[in-house]
Amino acid sequence: MNDCPAAVICLFIRRHIFNWVGVLFCIALIKQSFSMDEKSYIQLLLNSLPHTRKEIVGSKYLGAFVFTFLILSILFVGNLVIHGEITQWKQLLFIFCTVAVFISFAFPFSFQFKNQYLMIGIAVLFVLYLIIISKFIPNLNDRLREGIQTVLSFDNALLYLRVVLSVVLLYIFSWMLSIRIYSRKVF
Repeated sequence: MNDCPAAVICLFIRRHIFNWVGVLFCIALIKQSFSMDEKSYIQLLLNSLPHTRKEIVGSKYLGAFVFTFLILSILFVGNLVIHGEITQWKQLLFIFCTVAVFISFAFPFSFQFKNQYLMIGIAVLFVLYLIIISKFIPNLNDRLREGIQTVLSFDNALLYLRVVLSVVLLYIFSWMLSIRIYSRKVF
């Protein structure tokens, strides 16, 4: 929770990066808690307690949800106090869905491999992203920002419901896959 004050400080800097502040801080907090549990003595302790591996995996997914909710609450209150405006529910939903999709792919990968491999993969993707924006699509950031604003401007509640339902189903599928991966892991 050391990152929460930094998230509020970022709200002072620029208002148009609200979505990315939320996404980055949620992901950073979740990955930090996951990497702390990766140490061998923590794994031995977790697996020696009277909990099933299914419960251990479930607590990771539930903890990620709680961390995301806490960061979103802090950003909501921070935006209300700092700028005097209520954050749109669409922005909060965008942050939640983005983080949930990241978790849905990152957690099974993290249960299968060490966290350092995920960080290497993210670094490689970031380098590829930098190459793409420097050589092929120089205005990719503007296109992404416009695309997100277009999606957030839709007033179709059924569309948002479909997106949330899809993300929740992906999250549940990821949870089940992680249970399967972790139950086969040998410590």
